[in-house]
Amino acid sequence: MNKFIYKISLISSFFLTSNAIAITNNLLGFCLKDTAQQLKCGFMDNKANLVVAPKLDYIAPFPSKKMPLIPHRYAYKEYFDDNGFTTAHKNGKSGIINTKGKWVINPQFKIIGEFAKNGLAFATKNDLYGYINKRGEWVIPPRFKRVSDFSANGLARITENDKDGFIDKQGKWVIPPRFWSAEDFGGDDITEATEQENGLYGFINNRGQWVVQPQYRYIGAFNEEGLAEVYTKDGKFAYINRKGKIVTALFDSHTIFYKGLAERKKDKWGMLNTKGEWVIPPEFDYIKNFYNGYVIVKKNDKYGAFDSKGKLVIPPKFEWIQSFSANGLAEAEQNGKYGYINTKGEWVIKPQFDETHFFDSNGLAKVVYDGKYGYINEKGKFIVPAKFGFLYPCIIKKPYYYK
Repeated sequence: MNKFIYKISLISSFFLTSNAIAITNNLLGFCLKDTAQQLKCGFMDNKANLVVAPKLDYIAPFPSKKMPLIPHRYAYKEYFDDNGFTTAHKNGKSGIINTKGKWVINPQFKIIGEFAKNGLAFATKNDLYGYINKRGEWVIPPRFKRVSDFSANGLARITENDKDGFIDKQGKWVIPPRFWSAEDFGGDDITEATEQENGLYGFINNRGQWVVQPQYRYIGAFNEEGLAEVYTKDGKFAYINRKGKIVTALFDSHTIFYKGLAERKKDKWGMLNTKGEWVIPPEFDYIKNFYNGYVIVKKNDKYGAFDSKGKLVIPPKFEWIQSFSANGLAEAEQNGKYGYINTKGEWVIKPQFDETHFFDSNGLAKVVYDGKYGYINEKGKFIVPAKFGFLYPCIIKKPYYYK
């Protein structure tokens, strides 16, 4: 196991119990193999000074900034909702605890869901579902066999007698159960549904009225561009807008568009626009999906890149290119060594590494230099020196829970 200076830096406060550590400031979590070849995890600062010796078996994050240490007394989910609640389990029953580890709702239910914006969560009693408030009181008595969470529009999908419908927070039917299948409402007030088994699909609004008549063998959810993919009765794929109008060409196979472009193979790979026209000609051996606005292509064993407008920004000249990170840098290979290029194909960090990795949201990337692991910034400067035989780090800027 690699050794480094045991310099304890007080850049972070931490609290120890018999089985947990909570650290709240910016540290680097890492794992090393000990003499028994077992992974042990610890923490260092960004100069590789040891803060917590590698003796932990496991590191698991809380995604919320509000999460303090909670003793690991129960087997519960390792995240909290916007109310500061999470499901907890004790003696085979489920309840709710807050961020201090105290029971808000005592463990009494077989199953309990998450609280929606209207303050209700589903729960079970005698294998029937109903909805409770944040005090654990029944607001909608348990009488259903199948339910879902309340959506943002205040409706919850309920299955009764094998038909789907929707209720409000009083438990009253807003849309009677008449659909063979319906999906939960998303960010808008329309969702896909069909009235018959193996029937045709369309879109309904929050009153159960058809806004797009059931006419498709398959229908997908609307994407960020306001389009939904459909599969027609004639066996063609297309995209419709929220008014139900087909706004793309008809395709023979499933097609995923990114800013109006979709990859397609015709002997070779290229990119089509929504009209079915070739924007990137089908002359490439390989195309990697768009990521951060760029698509990687391969031709004659060399790699290049196009932007989201279909413009060739990097001619195929590199031995290998990985997808671009959010900072506009991509891993690339030259003469068996790896470095980072910009969106013009220029070397920003020269090829010198045995191995490179994607830049994370903190602007750091793990690399291997001369057989040792370290961490560099976007200028290629080592933030964590390359002296680890094995390193699995992550930057910590939020409170975390460590078992």
